[in-house]
Amino acid sequence: MTHQDSKTVRKAIRFGIWTLYPDQAMLVSDSVQAVQLENKQLQVLLQLVAAAGQVVSKQVLLDQVWANRVVGDDVLAVAISHIRKALGDNARSPHWIKTLPGQGYQFIGPIDRVEQTKARSILDGKTDWPAEPTTIHRGSAMVVAMVAFLLFLATVFLLHLRTTDETLSGQDLLQSDQLGDWQQALTIFENRVEADPSDAEAYIGQARAQLLILSDRPQLLHHSSDEILALIDKAIALRPNSAALHQFMARTQFLVAWDIEAAEASFETALALDSESADIHLAYAQLLLAKGEFAGASAALDAARNLNPQNWASPVAAWIYNMQERYDLATLELEKLLALRPDTLEYHISAQSIFENSGHPQRAFEHLKRTLEMKRFDATTVAEAQSAFDRDGLPGVYHWLAFERSETTDIGQYRPPLSLARYALKAGDKQAALAHLQQALEQRQYQLLWLAIDPAYKPLRGSPAFQAIVENIRSGGLNNS
Repeated sequence: MTHQDSKTVRKAIRFGIWTLYPDQAMLVSDSVQAVQLENKQLQVLLQLVAAAGQVVSKQVLLDQVWANRVVGDDVLAVAISHIRKALGDNARSPHWIKTLPGQGYQFIGPIDRVEQTKARSILDGKTDWPAEPTTIHRGSAMVVAMVAFLLFLATVFLLHLRTTDETLSGQDLLQSDQLGDWQQALTIFENRVEADPSDAEAYIGQARAQLLILSDRPQLLHHSSDEILALIDKAIALRPNSAALHQFMARTQFLVAWDIEAAEASFETALALDSESADIHLAYAQLLLAKGEFAGASAALDAARNLNPQNWASPVAAWIYNMQERYDLATLELEKLLALRPDTLEYHISAQSIFENSGHPQRAFEHLKRTLEMKRFDATTVAEAQSAFDRDGLPGVYHWLAFERSETTDIGQYRPPLSLARYALKAGDKQAALAHLQQALEQRQYQLLWLAIDPAYKPLRGSPAFQAIVENIRSGGLNNS
């Protein structure tokens, strides 16, 4: 195994249907369900995985994960509860983590010696892991699109709040998938601000809670952006030298408020404070691409790669080159992805788009069909897609998706109404495409931020209606307020 291969193996721990990415504190299932873990939850899970099959006492977990802090068993119980929720486990009938009353916890899921050793190596601070047998399935990785809103929220989760008991409670509530928990967290953070107006973390907690509460209502989220930005601004006033806070501000200005000019200024401030942050450079590349500043976007991508080798093979890079119509470079990125992440959704979605845009419909459809299979479409539906392609090529497949199925599943081209606009346009119906684009604008689908530079919309670029939508987006969607 080469040195590069060793680094690659070190990034993931595989057990059952799950892959744990410790560097990102992310759990990803074979069905591409991704769950972000808090740091303490990650540490508890690693302890259990490293000792798989053995009982780990509560005291050992508390000593190892909460060293030098006086905490009670309830803190550990909350962490275990969230890990179980992430794994889809049930305490009464466990498949992954078993509670042994009076003794502790035991990881009972399927795992082999190599994966256990990886977990121990992380906990021991070792840099070299044992080679992974070629027979071990590496599993599917999540669809890594830096523009995806859920990853935007995941980045928000990585902001480091101080570790008081009350903060821990608020953070745990924000890790839930329940609206009521997010609302309760908002109340906690509001109370903290009322008790101490100089509590910067509480302002960020409020902003995070509001983002979650409104995450499935993008139109209302867009209209609430001023209030959310004001909360972030208060935190920045208290901690002006925090690059993470300025990045949070920039992302919110860009993806929520659609204020590209303000977001660019915030990104530049964040980079001035921390020019060594690969994450900031990578996020900045998204904004520069939306502006059509291709050279700047490529430079920001190169900086992110130089600072973090994990970005060496990235779907973001393939996406950036695809948007620039630099298909030779985009194809090279595909080859890197294929070497490191074969047969994953992120690879097939990237390949489908690049081959379609570069004029290789047969290859594009092969990857689209594999995407349908990985998204759990049944054999009859996949056969219908094949028949549509055999009959009318890719336009026939897109007509089938847009007008026969009105497909709502995200198969790499977002969700309705934006996905329906793309399908209709590729099927040759420009009027239907424009109508769906207008709906997407009214609903504030943030992927519209790249509308003007996306090659998929080339047939519409001469349309006054399309140009009006583009100008509306550039003005922050003010014409549809």
